[in-house]
Amino acid sequence: MDYSTRYLSIKITFLIINFLSIYIFYFFSKKISHCISYRKAWENAYPIIFAYSISMGLRFGRDIDYNLYYERYNEIGQDITKSTYEPVFNVICWSLNQVGIPYWVFIWLCSIFIIYALMHLLINNYRPYTLYASLIFLFLAHDVELLIRYYLAFSFLILAFSYYKLKKNKLSITLVILSFGCHVGMAPVILILICLMKVPRLILPAMAVEILFVISSLAGETGFLSFLAPYVQLFGLIDDRAASYADSFTDIINGDFGKIGKHDTIIYTRVIRNILQYSVPIFLAPLLVKKKIIGYLEANIFYVGVVLSPIFMQVEILNRISSSILFFSIILSGASYVYVFNHKNDFKPWHIIFCRVSVFASIWPVFSNILSRDTWWHMLYIWDAGNLNTLPLQYFLDELI
Repeated sequence: MDYSTRYLSIKITFLIINFLSIYIFYFFSKKISHCISYRKAWENAYPIIFAYSISMGLRFGRDIDYNLYYERYNEIGQDITKSTYEPVFNVICWSLNQVGIPYWVFIWLCSIFIIYALMHLLINNYRPYTLYASLIFLFLAHDVELLIRYYLAFSFLILAFSYYKLKKNKLSITLVILSFGCHVGMAPVILILICLMKVPRLILPAMAVEILFVISSLAGETGFLSFLAPYVQLFGLIDDRAASYADSFTDIINGDFGKIGKHDTIIYTRVIRNILQYSVPIFLAPLLVKKKIIGYLEANIFYVGVVLSPIFMQVEILNRISSSILFFSIILSGASYVYVFNHKNDFKPWHIIFCRVSVFASIWPVFSNILSRDTWWHMLYIWDAGNLNTLPLQYFLDELI
């Protein structure tokens, strides 16, 4: 199938679906934020789940993992004993294969799972902040397209955190085990969360976090990461795949492609946007904790994530960890914006203006990520597949060189 001749129709379809999905997120998450009834909140969540299951769940061929895991999924279905992946992931793939579920439906189910986990977390624990939290999620979880198995594992962890907040500890522990059993890379994230659960105070003053955050953002260049090389090598002790990530680290810090790729060198526009986005929740965290709007746990998770993320984003294996921690910033960011806009009389006009700028900085990347796509293989849906099951990996490998 010659996709290049259909570029315009592919682009228009992609834009319509994604912008319509954003509008559905906005419209129904705003309703959820004002819902008192638990049942009514979930009724408004179903359109969001449906929209995400189309815009993300029915994608085709986007990024390397989609095309690699097609073979892995079918291989596991044929003989689970030959798979080197984690047991929970193997069982999921094998079970779906046994009942005749094709690969594209597996991708669809993964997308439904993560958006369901998000809605469960917000509706049960942070309902008033759903509007901002759900929109920020669309940006923070943009790697869902690439890291299929990792985000399947992370979906279990989101649910585990939700049930932990509901004080259903046995179910929470079970979900943590399933998360680790789906992707061993969740171990550092789980460990950080467990450690922060034991901290009965803010780990640092807000000003100290802001200073560290700015330094981290400015220092987040490839050469700065060289001191981490010996520590990253410890990941190689986990298994062969972890060893391949660790072995590539030296290549990464030298600017070579290696085996796992390197993000673009951080640019100052990104630094400025990050500062605009996260400074408001950084400084409001102590106030929100004092008023018991959020707890020490949510604030400390955010503080750790916001300091580590700018540095760790340079290397995929580290970026996964920091991005997972920073994911929970949707809670503190959402709570901060709602508090400021509901208590305008308590703030100076320039505080309100800065908060609005922060909201824009948080949500604009959702739109820029959609508008900036200019290659057809990053915009396909399952109805574009024709007789194909995957796309050539070379399309995506060429982009990394």
